[in-house]
Amino acid sequence: MPVLTPTRATSPSDPALTGRPDWTEEQRVRNGASGGISGGAYFLALIGAAIYFVQQAHSFGGGIVGILKAIVWPAVLLYQVLTFLHA
Repeated sequence: MPVLTPTRATSPSDPALTGRPDWTEEQRVRNGASGGISGGAYFLALIGAAIYFVQQAHSFGGGIVGILKAIVWPAVLLYQVLTFLHA
């Protein structure tokens, strides 16, 4: 029985990385499969929140809690908005 070794994908547009080998680059971008700007915006918000919460900390443990708060704050915000809208 032959041994199959996986090949490593070398390009972000490689079908092995995108999961849809039949899509062209234009289709991946149009259908949101490229990540888009939302990932960058979330990353900047995460970094900004982490800086804010760590600056407010008074101890090392408070800094760790601040980093955890920075990761979780979008979910809390969405919960509060949906609660306000009675959804």
